[in-house]
Amino acid sequence: MASPTPQSGDRVNLTYQSKTGDRVEDVELPFRVMVVSDLTRDNRSEIFEDQDAVRLNSADIGVLFQKLKPELRFRVADQLRDEGGDLQFQINFQGLDDFAPEKLINAIPALSALLNFNDRLSRLTAGDELQPDKDIEFIEKVLESESISIDEIKRNAESFGWLISSIEEKICRQIDTILHHPDFQQMESAWRSIDFLLQRTDFSENCELSIVNVSKQGLMDDFEDAPDIFQSGFYQLVYSEEYGQFGGRPYGLIVGDYEFNPGVPDIKLLQRIASVSAVAHAPFLASASADFFDIDSYSKFSKLRDLASIFEQPRYTKWNSFRATSDARYIGLTMPGFLLRQPHDISIGGLHYLERSKDTDSELLWGNGGFALASRLLDSFAQFRWCLNSTGKVSGLVEGLTMKSATSNSLSQRIPTRFLLTDKRESEVVEQGFIPLSVHKGDDTAAFYSAYSVQSVKKLNDGENDLSVRLAAQIPYLLIVGRISQYLKIMQRENIGSWTNRREIDQELNNWLRQYVSDMDNPAPGVRSRRPLRKAEIKVREVEGKHDWYLTRIEITPHLKFMGKTFSLSETSKLEKN
Repeated sequence: MASPTPQSGDRVNLTYQSKTGDRVEDVELPFRVMVVSDLTRDNRSEIFEDQDAVRLNSADIGVLFQKLKPELRFRVADQLRDEGGDLQFQINFQGLDDFAPEKLINAIPALSALLNFNDRLSRLTAGDELQPDKDIEFIEKVLESESISIDEIKRNAESFGWLISSIEEKICRQIDTILHHPDFQQMESAWRSIDFLLQRTDFSENCELSIVNVSKQGLMDDFEDAPDIFQSGFYQLVYSEEYGQFGGRPYGLIVGDYEFNPGVPDIKLLQRIASVSAVAHAPFLASASADFFDIDSYSKFSKLRDLASIFEQPRYTKWNSFRATSDARYIGLTMPGFLLRQPHDISIGGLHYLERSKDTDSELLWGNGGFALASRLLDSFAQFRWCLNSTGKVSGLVEGLTMKSATSNSLSQRIPTRFLLTDKRESEVVEQGFIPLSVHKGDDTAAFYSAYSVQSVKKLNDGENDLSVRLAAQIPYLLIVGRISQYLKIMQRENIGSWTNRREIDQELNNWLRQYVSDMDNPAPGVRSRRPLRKAEIKVREVEGKHDWYLTRIEITPHLKFMGKTFSLSETSKLEKN
């Protein structure tokens, strides 16, 4: 199991002074989380150009449904008639309830008509009128597949219990094919994952969520179409619109509802995202696909022998090269996914529907682990204004998760994730650059015991520096120094024209930072809250040939210890002159 994480019980208070005319106020930057996800599965999410972020300041996901108005058109195998072929559906979603079976039946005329017909059939007595009100031809085709007609039923109305059961079975099978269709599953997962995060965000504590409707391919195309990364739509949205405009507030974290594999296109996309995340000081969280472990399904993960040998294969060359870069520490890939809801078990009129799955790994509804980790980071910020209290046995707990049903096929344990990680296997996963979501059997909680980025950490054979380098590769620690860096950039932006040269900028930024420093061994909790740093320094430097920006390096030593040892965190970034 990963090493323990030091916890901070102090609520820190970072602010800067913002001047508007003669008015001066202390401003605390919000912790803003951007979610990029394919929420419409149409041409709107395939093109990044002109994408707007939908800002949510409450747990009401209805605002997002009203804005995006998602709909889905897809075909599934016909389970109702013997003709074979497909049925085509179009479903408009106005809320999460529209993903439920009863709403699906109401939204699909053929299913609704057949269910109404079956309900009438169950109440039929001799001499009753049975003619369907609508979709007559469709229902006649269904009855034809049962080798019976409406006229025959009328003549012997009370002896067709078998027909009622058969039609119910067909309706249930048809609902299964809809719920388990890849397009439907992916859309339901995307919306339920966002709702999961919304319900676990305390918006009263200066936390914000912004949602961008873009597919993984749309994000790839955005980078491919741009002359360079810094002219991409993603960069403009994440960086330019927040740092480059007065009143903009930077994002502290980005969650991508995507699965990544070790293929060249995916690694290239991660490299580009990392470049943007690094300049914006906003780590990017997503999930690792089973293909990362050279398997086609996570159901096979427990059968893997030697994880290290997998990543020595030639197909992982690009992945290993990326892990060795500085920007790689801004990428976190989680695994495995967590269960978003139980299989449906409900009554709809006279129909009892129990959702069935042939393959429990692929047909259950899974959420991206990045949302679970984001919920812990948001909770830590809400309580302490650091994101440090987000991993470990207590702070890393993700509670109240949905459990795999004990009646699901071939399951011998009740857990909320795709599979159970042993302590040994968890350590191996961390070593290979992933963030595991670990569980306890029979418990509806899971936990992040650590949150290392994908960056591979080199040992320096220097105890204190070794520890600092290793901690700097963890997302919660990166967010400490990253948040301070965000304040520096915002202050520079708001004082352009007032701070006229490098020396003045260096002095003013260090003056601001020193108010949070207390060079004491064991300061009282109240002092640590106001002055959370033991040491801190910023250096602003000119770069030859670069007239638009300065190079800044910040180094801080928090009033924290890791297993009894002090450590420092550093960050190097650009600071615009104009």
